[in-house]
Amino acid sequence: MLGLSISLDELAIGFGLGLLHLPTLAALGLIGRAQAFLVAQLGLRLERRVGETVREGAETLAGVGLIAIGILLPGREAPVADAEDAESGSSLGA
Repeated sequence: MLGLSISLDELAIGFGLGLLHLPTLAALGLIGRAQAFLVAQLGLRLERRVGETVREGAETLAGVGLIAIGILLPGREAPVADAEDAESGSSLGA
């Protein structure tokens, strides 16, 4: 249910931006900055209310996640375009 409400909210934002004739990249930049600011503020407010145990657990979990990304990510190969794709000019993933 939450996913549906978020999707409808995003759809309404998209309609509003379209009606205002805002450039897509500028609108994405503003939305990204506003979202980052709001999430950072939420984190600062929550930090004051949670205990030291929760704070240390979150730091440990974040550290484990970063270590896992550091171990798994370098082992992946970058996608390589096929010869047909290179000749036709199509991009990767399209």
